[in-house]
Amino acid sequence: MPTEFENIHFFDELKHISKFFEIDKYTCGVFLSRNLLKNSEDNDDALFFSRANNKIRFGVADGAGGHPRGRDAAFEATKELLKIDELSCLEKLEKCNQNILDLKVGAKSTVAFAQIDGDLLRFYSVGDSEILYWNAIGRKIYSSIPSSISGFKVAAGILDQEKSLEEPDRNIVFSLLGDEFIRIQSTSSFEFKKGQTVLIGSDGLFDNLSHKNIEKILAKEDFEGSFTSMCEACIKQDPDSWIKEDDISFILIRKTKA
Repeated sequence: MPTEFENIHFFDELKHISKFFEIDKYTCGVFLSRNLLKNSEDNDDALFFSRANNKIRFGVADGAGGHPRGRDAAFEATKELLKIDELSCLEKLEKCNQNILDLKVGAKSTVAFAQIDGDLLRFYSVGDSEILYWNAIGRKIYSSIPSSISGFKVAAGILDQEKSLEEPDRNIVFSLLGDEFIRIQSTSSFEFKKGQTVLIGSDGLFDNLSHKNIEKILAKEDFEGSFTSMCEACIKQDPDSWIKEDDISFILIRKTKA
C-alpha cells in the first residue's frame, strides 16, 4: 500500500487500468477501461479521486455517445470536480456544465460522484452513471435513479432492475452535462459508518452487471477480492452474459475504520 495518497485523475486511457489503495479511514479501488471493440480509439470515460481540506471527493464521468467530443466533456467534468476549493458541489456542477457548454460543439457527459466531509457522505449525479450504497451487512441503503426511461421505470416499480438491462430504450437519457438546463440528483448528508460500501460507475458497468450480480460479487469475497473480481468481470466480458460494448469506469470504497 502507498504511504502517501496522491490525487487520481484517469482519462483517455487506451488499456484497462486499476489501482487499489488505502486513504485515511477507507480502502478503495478504481478501475477504468476503454472498449477495445469500438471504432474510435477514444476512451469517453474519466475518473477522479481527490482529497483536500478534510474532504474526499470521488466519481466518474461518461462522455455521451451520439454527441461530439464526449471524451473532452468527461475530462472537463472530472478536471473541475477534482479541485476541492471554496465552491460547493452544486456550484462545481454548474461550473462543469458551463465549461462543457463553452466547448461550443454540443459535447455532453454524465457525472456521478460523492463527497466525504469529516464522517458525512453525500451523493450527486447527472445522467445515467450510477451510485450504489450498502450498509455493513450488505443491505442496499441507496441507489441513484438514472435519468433515463428505464431508470424511471425501475424507480416507479413497473420494471425489475435486472430486466431493465434488456430495455430497448435504456440508452435514452434526459439530462446531461452540456445541456442548457440540467437536472441534478443529490442526497442529504448522512454518516458514513464503518463497514459500509459505495460503488460509483458508468453505464458501461451497469448496462452489463445488474445490481443483484454486483451484490453477489461483493458478498462472496473480502473487499480486495471483490474489487479484483469486479475488474476481472469487466476485462473478461463473458460473451454469454455481456450485453453492451462500452467504456467502463468504477470506484469501490469501503470505510474500514471508525
